[in-house]
Amino acid sequence: MPRSPFSILGLFSLVLLMTHAVPAASAAPASARAEVIIPRQAHPWQSQQVQEPCILPNPKDPTRLVMFYSGVPAANRRTCYIGKAWALKSDPLTWHADPENPVMVPAPGTWESGSIRLDAVLYLPEEDAYYIYYSGTTGTVQDRIGLAICPAGADGYSSIKPDAIRRHGPNPVLAPEAAAPYFETMASQAAVWREWNAAERRWDWTLYYSYRGKDGTLPGIRLATSVDGKSWTRQFNEKDPRGMGQIFESTPDAYYEWHQILKIDDTYVLSIEVGTSKGQRWRPVIAVSKHPRQGWKQADVDTLLQTKWDGIYREETIYHVATPAFYLIDGAWYLYTQACPRPGNGNYIDGHWDMWGFTCNQMLPTLPGYAAIPSPGRGPAPTIRVGIIGLDTSHAVAFTQTLNVGPKNPADAPKVAGVRVVAAYPQGSRDIESSTRRVPEYTQKVRAMGVDIVGSIEELVSRVDAVLLESNDGRVHLEQLGPVLRARKPVFVDKPIAGSLADTLRILDAAKQAGVPLFCSSSLRFSAATQAVRGGSIGRVRSAETFSPASLEPSHPDLYWYGVHGCESLFTVLGTGCQRVRRTVTADGLIEVVGTWSDDRIGIFRQENGKDRKGYGGIAVGEKGSAAIGSYEGYDVLLFAIVDLFRTGRVPVSAEETLELYAFMEAADESKRRGGAEVSLGDVLARARSEVAARP
Repeated sequence: MPRSPFSILGLFSLVLLMTHAVPAASAAPASARAEVIIPRQAHPWQSQQVQEPCILPNPKDPTRLVMFYSGVPAANRRTCYIGKAWALKSDPLTWHADPENPVMVPAPGTWESGSIRLDAVLYLPEEDAYYIYYSGTTGTVQDRIGLAICPAGADGYSSIKPDAIRRHGPNPVLAPEAAAPYFETMASQAAVWREWNAAERRWDWTLYYSYRGKDGTLPGIRLATSVDGKSWTRQFNEKDPRGMGQIFESTPDAYYEWHQILKIDDTYVLSIEVGTSKGQRWRPVIAVSKHPRQGWKQADVDTLLQTKWDGIYREETIYHVATPAFYLIDGAWYLYTQACPRPGNGNYIDGHWDMWGFTCNQMLPTLPGYAAIPSPGRGPAPTIRVGIIGLDTSHAVAFTQTLNVGPKNPADAPKVAGVRVVAAYPQGSRDIESSTRRVPEYTQKVRAMGVDIVGSIEELVSRVDAVLLESNDGRVHLEQLGPVLRARKPVFVDKPIAGSLADTLRILDAAKQAGVPLFCSSSLRFSAATQAVRGGSIGRVRSAETFSPASLEPSHPDLYWYGVHGCESLFTVLGTGCQRVRRTVTADGLIEVVGTWSDDRIGIFRQENGKDRKGYGGIAVGEKGSAAIGSYEGYDVLLFAIVDLFRTGRVPVSAEETLELYAFMEAADESKRRGGAEVSLGDVLARARSEVAARP
């Protein structure tokens, strides 16, 4: 909880290792809940305030959660202790504080003899131990950071007791640095993040801390790094335009205290307790980045302001909110904080702070291109209204089923919460019989799921917030996209993106000029194994081979119609850089395409044969081994990426990669026309650009 800047019981930060990266779309149950989960008056040792909820899954009991937290006694507000509690995962707002609390107290005769407070807790499976980071002091202001280690024990909870918690060495692991450029008199309140570095085969540790010194009192957040979590090295951010070395530009005249680090999708999130106007109103504040050690940006300080928690906020209960920590528990988001009513004398230091738990029923945008953040509130986030163009593909029915009825796996429901198909324009292909004959059946199916059928694309875009362009025929996509781009609606274009490489260029250029987020992809791109390889699980990929069905449609380049699935998997793991393509046939007379990348990496696509190449699959070979790729895992994995696009504007597949993928497939046709000769991707793209220039 926020204390006087001269008597700080400061800021807590926690890495929740329920998962290393959690999906942005997750949300809480439909009904909003806000409850005191640990009342301050339950025990004398915490009778002034309860704070810093550090929650982890019990490593020995998957049905339970473990909480470490701090408490301040009303009888001596200069000190602080650490306790523990447990809850069932099925009921994460009902906590049982341990009757033997506190489990950790200041150590007499040491650097922490005056007071301690909890910062962060991590569970390390390789040591079967909890790493407990805490701030301590010989006086009353916790001014340095220590580490204690506690074995998890047989049940993950009972062994957390005073005689089992061992301090790591006689000194703090991070003390204030008085020398330039730091000029610190205090370093405390650590958030700690641990992430596996596959390239170096080690854990990278990052510690975010609050400080006081030449820059003022609690003016922002700095960081330190480590390879073992015990020895830390400060990193002064030279890019801070103010010369403070902070990881992001903080708000002037605000106190930055306790903070938590977590990851939502590809976005690292710091949840920080901030007292604006020197503590006049404490609230959660969010900072986001795509890298744990650089590129941090702060969202607006009012993004998560508690007065916006419709149906929950009351001045007499949660006027001040501090030590905010978000946790994803069984697919639902919860926010745990300390909070207090508005003090009678107006001074937060004299507030009576209880520990609160809130269900989070909405996802709020942070900054463009970054994940949304969960937030408490009365009900679910406003629905994102989706429109479908083209009811001539089973994808349209499958997407509507997931969004309007629910995903096949009920645990995935939070990933699509608040997104619904509300309208559809049936017309897709005009002349491909296998597509046109499906329209009546699919129209009936989506109408039965609550979708209105409209008579024009213009009408559709006037009624929706985002668009799924599902027409099976890529030749009509450019025309159908016109009203969508003019209305500036984010759009997913199902494969194939177009009926020619020239139209692919036209579509990508038009979206860029309109400033509209657009992407096209096969669902195979988002299979777990393929994404793992793209993420570096086997190091840099040296070669890859994929296979998939490759049925032909005469109106399209051969691989555009169905071979695109296997080709998409190929580009997912190899990325851009293909220079030459050669198309031949396999030993069993089916399509084989070999691509050579700029660094002599090789990618091969083959048509499946129902035998040793059955369905969808492949293999990638990297610096650290090989892995299976290219499997089919249904449409939902793609839809989750589409929903993220609609929520955040974040495009998961670059225009450059999409263009090169379709150039690869066009080059394969050109090679076929040349009797299997090798074809330059650059020449194919140049010819397409000339065609576009001649007829924009």
